[in-house]
Amino acid sequence: LLSQALRTRAFWLLLTGLVIRVSVADAILIHSIPLLVWKGVSEQSAAFFVSMVFLIMIPVRLTLGLSGAFLPTNAVLFVGMAIGGLSVGALMLTDGTTAAILFVLALVAIEGVATLNWIEVGDYFGRRSFATLAGILTVFHSIGALLVPVATGYIFDQTDSYSLALKILAPALIVGAVAFGVSREPR
Repeated sequence: LLSQALRTRAFWLLLTGLVIRVSVADAILIHSIPLLVWKGVSEQSAAFFVSMVFLIMIPVRLTLGLSGAFLPTNAVLFVGMAIGGLSVGALMLTDGTTAAILFVLALVAIEGVATLNWIEVGDYFGRRSFATLAGILTVFHSIGALLVPVATGYIFDQTDSYSLALKILAPALIVGAVAFGVSREPR
């Protein structure tokens, strides 16, 4: 039941991880071209690297979605988010093609695990409440998907740099990874 799900630690951990995952991914994706240009990549090359994210994401999402039948979803979510967080952190320290490769790795990892978010909601809470819970989760991640990219743009406009934004986004991804990693199916 919905009221039972909302009283579980698992729901709030999933909510935390999901909001962080979507908000950070959207901020990075919306700012992808100017972020990569800021890192010394030409606009044309930046567009190529963004395209590579979507190309690589197709088999990664399929593979990771299928992995949900064999591996603990919370562990795969943890690893994907941790790779994303570490990649965003390393992105701060690099420029040029290396930064672009880390950008691709970060987004593919963060977005590659997206399917597992919803598999985990279904596994934890069943089909009966799935649609309502998905709706509630979507409201919250949509708010984050609106606010975090705007805040990222504001930071860049004020500082002429994405450094501060990346210093916030990278640890946020690690917090999201931990939230997914410690989530367990409620009894």
